[in-house]
Parts: sequence; C-alpha cells; structure tokens
Amino acid sequence: MTATDSSGNVVNVSSSQISYQVTGSGSTNTAGAFVSASGELVVTAPGTYNITATVGGVTSTPLVVTVPGAPSALKLSAASPSLVADGSSTDTLTATVVDANGNPVTSFNGTVSFSDTNGQLVGANGAPSNAVSGVSVTNGVATIKVQATATPGTTDTITANNLVQSGTSTPVANSGGALSSNLTISQTQQVATSLSVTPSSPTVENNAPSTDAFTVQVLDQAGVPMVSGVNTINLSVSGAGQLSPTSQATTAYVGNGTATAGASGSVTSEQGVTGSIVVTATSPGLASGSATIQSLVVGSPAAIKAAADKNSSSTFAAGSSGGVFDVSTVDANGNTVNDTSNPTYTATVWQGNTQITSGVTATVAGNYTLKVESSDNLTAGTVNFQVTAGPAAKVVFLSPNAAVDLPIQNDSMTIQAELQDSYGNAVTTTGVPVTFSVAERSGQDVATLSATDAFGNASPNGDVMQVTLPAGLNNPAGLTATSTPGGRGGAL
Repeated sequence: MTATDSSGNVVNVSSSQISYQVTGSGSTNTAGAFVSASGELVVTAPGTYNITATVGGVTSTPLVVTVPGAPSALKLSAASPSLVADGSSTDTLTATVVDANGNPVTSFNGTVSFSDTNGQLVGANGAPSNAVSGVSVTNGVATIKVQATATPGTTDTITANNLVQSGTSTPVANSGGALSSNLTISQTQQVATSLSVTPSSPTVENNAPSTDAFTVQVLDQAGVPMVSGVNTINLSVSGAGQLSPTSQATTAYVGNGTATAGASGSVTSEQGVTGSIVVTATSPGLASGSATIQSLVVGSPAAIKAAADKNSSSTFAAGSSGGVFDVSTVDANGNTVNDTSNPTYTATVWQGNTQITSGVTATVAGNYTLKVESSDNLTAGTVNFQVTAGPAAKVVFLSPNAAVDLPIQNDSMTIQAELQDSYGNAVTTTGVPVTFSVAERSGQDVATLSATDAFGNASPNGDVMQVTLPAGLNNPAGLTATSTPGGRGGAL
C-alpha cells in the first residue's frame, strides 16, 4: 500500500496508521478473507473480495481480488458465432475451467477432449477430425480450431469433455457428473466481395521479352476464394510490360467447389525497360485487385532456390499429405532467371550430413533438409522441413520391453512406457496419465502386463509384457500394478 498527498507525493506511514477493511462481493462471505497485522491478505475461502485501506480518514479505491474455488464447470466459447462456408476459414474455440461462481480456475493444468458433429476440428496433423483428445489445458484454458465446411446453412456443434487434471486419470466431475460444455457455430453463405491478383514471381527479367503468369481469385467476406459462382474478370496492365498475347483482357472466374479456383493470365516484359508492371483486375460490384511485378535486368543463372510453396508448409505431421516445395533458378543477386539450358534437377533428402538413401515417406518424425541440384552445376538449393508425430495411437513399453522374471527376493520392478503415433513416433503431449494393469493366469506363475493412456489407447497386440512370478504366487490378488501420474513410469 502506498499513500500519497493531493499532489501525488509519496507520504511515509507506519503500518499502525493503516486500517484495512475486507468485504465480500456478491455471494462471497466476508469472513473468508482478512488482512494480517503485517498487511498481507489471507484468504480462507474462495470468492471475490474488495479490500480498502484507510489512513487519516482517507480511504483508498477498492482493490478487487478473486480467488477461484475448485473446478465446477467447463465454459466453451468461440471467437465468432459463425463461419463463412468456404471450406477453409477457421474459428478459435476456447475451453475455460471455472469454479461454481464462474471464475476461471487459473491453477488448473491437465487435458481436455473435443468432439464435433461435422468432423471439422483441426487436429495435430492439420487435418479435420470429428474428435481430438488430450488437448493441453494450461492455467485453466485450452484452445482448438474448427474449420468451415463448404455447405452453407448447416450448424456445427462442438463439445468439450473428459477434463483430466495433471497427475490423475479420472475426469473432473461435479454433482451433475463429469464436466462438459458445448456450443453451436453456424455456417453462413459466401458473398463475393473483392478480387486478388497473385503473380507466379514478384520479378520478371527484361534481358529479352519474358513472361510471368498470374492468378486472379474472387474472395468472399472472409478473404477466402469463392468455391462456387461465375464472375467476369476484366484485366489491364500498365508500366514496363503488357498483357501477353495468349491472355484475354476479359476472362471468367469459375468456382470449382474448392478454394483453388482462379482465372489466369500472364504479362510480358518489354526488352531493356526496367520498372514496375502493374496488373489490375476488376469485376462489376467487387473491389478491384492488383499486383506489382518488377521488370529488371538479371544476371546469368547462378543458383537453385528451393522454398515451401505459399499454399503449403515446411512442417507437417506424420501420415499427412506432406508439403509442396517450389524450385526456381536465380542469379547471383537472388533474382529469378529463366534458365534456357533446360537442365534436369535431382532432389535428395538429408538429416544433418547423412543422406537418406532409402527416401523419406513423411511418416518418420524428424528434421530434414531437401537438397536440389541441377545438371548445369548451379549452386544447389536447400530448404529445411520437419515431420512431427501424429496423434497418440498406442502405448509401447520401453524398459523392460521383453518377458521378465520377478524373483521372490526382489518382488518389485520399475517399468517405462511411452505414447506413440500409428507410425511409431514418440508423441510429446505432456500430462497424459498412463494406467498400467496386470492380469494373472489362473493356476500359473505367469501374468501379463498392459498399459492404457487417458485417451483409451492401449498397448497393441504383441506388446503385452509377460511377467514370470515367484513360485506359488498364482492367486489373482498376488500381483498389482500402479501408475506414476502424468509420467512415463510405473511400479509392479
């Protein structure tokens, strides 16, 4: 607490000169908090409290402190109540853990699951899914994206449930049962709004007349290409180039059911003329679009340039469709050059200094480098990409990982297991409880050990560990398995 005079100057006061008052806000009982003799707020019950300090008859503005109680509900909200039905727009959903008074429980950490009636949740591999489990809850909050369909007029119901606190395996519940929340997002009709022009390259050489292609797209109110409809497009070119003879000044945009539709054309540079080439597209009732291409003198081909395509990514999950990479020839200054020698290209994949001679299938997680070389011995182009693990699909024993004996003189052991995706990549999701269980074979000194994670993924067939028991220990109550909550180990 700092005391000031009317001019804002700090006034030194002793603790004996300060009196505090704590009152509960709303239904909060005032008796649930007090200020100690040393000036510290002590809270004994959750709620919202107003604390004021009085010095010399002057009372401070109330300080409002909210102390959340135990988790009592899940609150699911969306950044927007609707999505444009363009097949690619996304909305961010937020699940918040709240107490009985609706206050966020910021101390809660764990996992939560989501499901979607339209199967449009964006999972770890970037592909739409009808269910995503084990989403991390940090400080009481978890987020996930939902992708629009291409069908206007439909609704999308998303549910958040199976909330599990770190270190436990049982879903959090209140008097009404396990916590759950849902909301509905509507899919609205696309409306053509504007045009965009995208050139294949931002530059074109003018050492000789050269062409650069471009694409015109009709965008909806969310800035996404229209998936249906037909629009007349008028094209004009100004500056250091002209519309190529093979391109029409009037063309049409025709929706093809996806966000990949586009009207196309190309420009041709004027030999020896350096400057900007401006391509403009217009259509009745729509905002126009334009793009600028720089016409310049380029040097000789010097190197290969490799990069992730603008519509792709250099990071993708194992088992996904992978990534698309563009390859071009550039001069010493990095300007795109038309390589008239028509070379052949060779692509190889590397991990560090080791070439992956057997190829890469986008199912093995790791960091890779794509190297592209040409037959005319230009400087090779490289681009890095990463394959990440897909969603958890199984639990695999790490140590021990074969049949073991459990001698009578050492009647316990430590085991380890990890979550893996369907391709055997380790899944790095944290805070996922794994339950170890054991089943004895009646009348035998042998048992089997298995593991199951919080998502219901179990150790697969062939990965059930056989445990040989001490002689005579053949009754069902003789062997137990316990889990280390939130970790990778367990005790047997």
